[in-house]
Amino acid sequence: IEFKEREIVAKGHADYCTDGDEDIVCEAFTCLCYTLINAIEDATGQLPRHEIRGGYFSIVKEQETEITRVLFRAFYIGVRLLAYTYPENVKIV
Repeated sequence: IEFKEREIVAKGHADYCTDGDEDIVCEAFTCLCYTLINAIEDATGQLPRHEIRGGYFSIVKEQETEITRVLFRAFYIGVRLLAYTYPENVKIV
């Protein structure tokens, strides 16, 4: 997961679960992504520019407001906790 100044990009899969069950690490990250997207839309009235599909997520920071800074920071904290808990499956660069 790469945190850039104006964009977040994540590529690949966590590969936590390989026996065919749902991957809880991927599901947790996906939940954080959808929460960020919907929280920004709720707070600003505009859907942020983003792409989310199997193994890929990106979102562009189009507005720099206090609320968007807080939301992106909360997303980062959630991802950091995920990386701390599952260091073999989530990498922040």
